[in-house]
Amino acid sequence: FIEDDYGVIWIVVSPPSSGSYSGNLYVSDTDGYKFTLALENVHTRNNWWDIDLFRSIEGTLIANVLVSEDPLLIKTMITWDNGLNWQPLEAPSYTSTGNETNCSGRCSLNLFGITAWIGVSSVYYGPVYSDAHAIGMLIGTGSIGNYLSYDGKLVNTYLTIDGGLSWQELMQGSTIYEYGNYGGLLVLANNVEPTSTIYYSWNAGITFSTIELPEVVIVINIVISSTRNERFIAIAHVPGDPYKRRYWGLDFSFIHESNCTDTDYEEWKPSDGVRGPKCVLGHDVTYRRKKRMAECYTEDGLNREIYRNNCTCSADRDYECDFDFERTITTGLCAHQGGVSILNSAQTQQCINGATTFSISSGYRKLPGDTCMPELPLYDPIVTYCPNKIETPFVLSGFLLGIIIVVSVLIVLMGGAIGFYFGLKNESFRSKFQWVKAPSWVNIGYSNQLVEDTDADDVENKEKSEDKKHNSKDDDIEEDLDVDLEEQ
Repeated sequence: FIEDDYGVIWIVVSPPSSGSYSGNLYVSDTDGYKFTLALENVHTRNNWWDIDLFRSIEGTLIANVLVSEDPLLIKTMITWDNGLNWQPLEAPSYTSTGNETNCSGRCSLNLFGITAWIGVSSVYYGPVYSDAHAIGMLIGTGSIGNYLSYDGKLVNTYLTIDGGLSWQELMQGSTIYEYGNYGGLLVLANNVEPTSTIYYSWNAGITFSTIELPEVVIVINIVISSTRNERFIAIAHVPGDPYKRRYWGLDFSFIHESNCTDTDYEEWKPSDGVRGPKCVLGHDVTYRRKKRMAECYTEDGLNREIYRNNCTCSADRDYECDFDFERTITTGLCAHQGGVSILNSAQTQQCINGATTFSISSGYRKLPGDTCMPELPLYDPIVTYCPNKIETPFVLSGFLLGIIIVVSVLIVLMGGAIGFYFGLKNESFRSKFQWVKAPSWVNIGYSNQLVEDTDADDVENKEKSEDKKHNSKDDDIEEDLDVDLEEQ
């Protein structure tokens, strides 16, 4: 997959059948969670896909579509709005030698992707290449025609400096290339035929100068530690022996005498070729970059975004089909693709935990990275009341169970304490629990008089005294009965 700087993820899914040369391209939402179909039949080989992000412009991507496998027919497409709309590349009107290209009808510019660089054919052609510091620039090799040609006689090198809106033939033949000085320097070399010449341009290909290597070689690559500087490394091998490598350092810090000033910079706005340079992905953005003919070095960080303003949302340019929806060919509207009912699925997932409403997609969502405001209410999720038959299953958590147990124990203890308190006021109850010492504040009678501390021993002595009095009285009664019996 490929992820841009704004959290949008692009991924190609190929069918399970082996030997397939294409797959479908899907793009995620800004959360990287839900994916929708962006482009069908993207050319792929050995798990490499012919897609490449435009690193200096958000929402722009180039992809090769497989029209036919036999014969192999490939066409290059570009999007400026994160996959909502795709169109072919506009072919340049003139070649690098000044001749007309005579490209009309279905004719367009087609460029090689990464599959050509890893050796799908017998020749390694340079793939499309952009850099985040080279604002609006992309370079690549390819051909002009209805489809991409692998014929080396038709392959040339092309450049855009306006984000893919227009192209120029930079040089005839296939080359390998690198940016320097924030795009203010281009370095190229033929990568198919033996050569000792390195080309460089400080004005984005308007003019070229050359330097000579000490021997004739096949240039494999040109690399740089950072596109901010002017020092490169050329990697090559001896013709006929790819294991005999050659490495040369290339220093271009001599071509300018000074750094750029404010007058050497221009403001530039990206465009989608349809609505002009404004409101691409819901905002108007302005970049500052070096003028093409400015003979100076770009200072660190001066090629940058300097202005951004959100635009009013529009249905046709700021929205796409939502997850599980696809645009129909007949109506052009986003329709559900079947499978699980979105209504039942939404009810099951959302009508829980006391929820009274649930929402389902209207079939549309804002484009990933789109910042237009305010959003269109027509495309908001549809909110519906939950049906009464959907009940939330009650699950007793361990924490809640613990609270219930603690509260129950406290209630039992409090009930026992209150019952014991009123029991102490009852004489019968106290007689059963004579060992309990009632405190002074317990009112054990029904009068207002409080009984002071009552000792258990005093209670016992009192009961014994009463027993003695009772026994003495019984003895007197028995004596009286004896006397009466004698007299009789």
